[in-house]
Amino acid sequence: PRRAPARRILLEHNSYSETDAVALAEEAFRIWTEARHDAIPSNYAADVVRTLEYVRSALRSNAEGRPVVVGAVTDGNSDPRAVPALAPHFDFVVNAEGVGVSKPDRRVYVAAMREMWDRVEELGDLAEGRWGKGPFEEERAEEIVGPWWCHVGDDFVKDCVAAKELKMRSIWCRELILPPVEERTVPSAATGPPAKKRDVADLVKDLSNFKGAIQMTIGAEDFLADSIQREFADEIVDEFREVGTTLRRWHEEAATATVTASGGDPNNDNGAELRNEDAGRAEPSPEEMAAAIAEVLEVVVPDAPPPIGRAEVGGTAAEAAALSATTKFCVYCGTKLPMAARFCSSCGEKQPYLE
Repeated sequence: PRRAPARRILLEHNSYSETDAVALAEEAFRIWTEARHDAIPSNYAADVVRTLEYVRSALRSNAEGRPVVVGAVTDGNSDPRAVPALAPHFDFVVNAEGVGVSKPDRRVYVAAMREMWDRVEELGDLAEGRWGKGPFEEERAEEIVGPWWCHVGDDFVKDCVAAKELKMRSIWCRELILPPVEERTVPSAATGPPAKKRDVADLVKDLSNFKGAIQMTIGAEDFLADSIQREFADEIVDEFREVGTTLRRWHEEAATATVTASGGDPNNDNGAELRNEDAGRAEPSPEEMAAAIAEVLEVVVPDAPPPIGRAEVGGTAAEAAALSATTKFCVYCGTKLPMAARFCSSCGEKQPYLE
């Protein structure tokens, strides 16, 4: 499609023959494509290659040797496999030009699912257990994806919101869209005039036209924007290297949840480490979040998780109390989880933060 305008200009305004116009358009496009990919290393996020290496090695070791598939879903026609340093780290690429539409159109992500469907044999029992066999069925897209598919991107709407529509986990990586640290200042009486008072309607308008990070004054609006962002982005990181550690943490949480659900020891080292990490997070409670974004999003949070009783643990009241300090229940399906779990190991839903 990109070659057609060049060919038309050569034909209509430069008196080229059809054969010469096609040949020159193809050559020009080849040179432009090579230059575009040659420039990619100059615009890397910090530690991108090392992080990609870490993702594959760390996750594979945590997944008992199961393969880790990494794909690129991009707008335009770029292909990271055309960049020598990136090529070994990507198993497939889906780009907007090949699909015919751009993100956040659902068809771009469905095309990526089709790529995965062709790799069922590589994924072994993981794929057969979730997908079964037979032709790809688009109406089963959300079931196929599940919580094990994580989409990482820097555009809130095109990446995080679109991914969440398909029930993918998502990481909003803002390294390439945030201004330099020294430029991230908050307007004040000393640095400029006070910002115009804004309301929820202004915020919703900003989100609908979101191209990166919203600039706001500190206060309730910041809390509201953060709540909405975290409703769609399961994790928000400001450096690409944090993507690797986030994915590994999720794998460790899933392993801990599996041990707990099967009657193992919920107080293992990994679980304790994750509980300590989450304990220091200054995240809003489910009640605060629900109240803050009620005018924008409809969020339903059950009043309380299923109760833990003596009959549940088969012991004394003291034993039940001790267990309740290290475990909780999924607020959606009721599965028992370790207190550190951010996602349910059974239904995959993200769990509200508990004090």
